[in-house]
This record gives sequence, C-alpha cells and structure tokens, in this order.
Amino acid sequence: MADDKWLLFQEAVAYATRKTGLPDAEALLKCELVRDRIRHRYPGEPPFPLYPAVVLAEIHPGDLHNWVDAICGGRPFDRSKARNPGGRPPKADWSAFEDRFRDECNKRGNPDSLNVRGWQTQADVATWLGDLAEREDTPVGETQLRQHAREFIDRMRSET
Repeated sequence: MADDKWLLFQEAVAYATRKTGLPDAEALLKCELVRDRIRHRYPGEPPFPLYPAVVLAEIHPGDLHNWVDAICGGRPFDRSKARNPGGRPPKADWSAFEDRFRDECNKRGNPDSLNVRGWQTQADVATWLGDLAEREDTPVGETQLRQHAREFIDRMRSET
C-alpha cells in the first residue's frame, strides 16, 4: 500500500474488512476518524464545515495500515508511535529471542513454581535471556531483560 495515494473511505473500509475479518470495520473506522486518530482529508469543500461526513473523507494509507496492524495485533492504535517510533533502535532481535524462549518452554515447560529451580520466575527467564544475549554477543541491559522476560511470559500464558 503506497503512502502517497490517499484512499477513498469505501476503499479503506474494504481494505480494513478484508485484512481484519471484522464485519464492523466501517463503524470502527468512522470512530477513529471522528476522534481524529487517523489522518484524513476532504477533497474540495466539505458539505458540512463543522461536521463533515466521514464517508466523503480520503484516508491516509500509512495510518490505515498501522491501524489495521494494531487491530490484528490486539493493541491500541497510537498514530504518534506509528509515524515516528523515535528513540534508539533495539540492540537485540527480540522477536528471535522470543522464538528461542518458546523453544526453551517446549523443552522445559513454562516457567512457574512447579518447574525445576532456575526456570520458575521472571528473574530466571531474565537470566536465561541475558545468557542468550551474551552468547550472541548482543549487549542488553538488565531493565530490558526483565521487561522482555515479563512480556514473553505474559504472552506465553495468554496463549495457553
């Protein structure tokens, strides 16, 4: 989806419905436009200057794409983060680390109090991640290790 070609409202609805499978994608999209969470514009003069009809809007494709990704990922859409994530890029490939964590869970079981010592707590997972990062020669801080350990464990538990 090219960022330079704005989409008609109905095209945006069709795209969102097709990608998300949600039957109420049109209503959700209207809400996001009214709340001004997705960039949009009105070609020519809007018929109602104070309350333009959203069905006449053209939708910014980049914001639409990020919004659809947010819906599919189950997280709230934040346009400010979608356009400019800012900050320093991550030092580690956390998605690859999460895949390795899942492999480890398949071998050892999920980290919990019933598991063997050294694979019971968030701290154990953070230590394991630190060892993994060290083996991969990827320097990461303790805070990042604890944060990602918590996220990995939470996602694993939510899926089971």
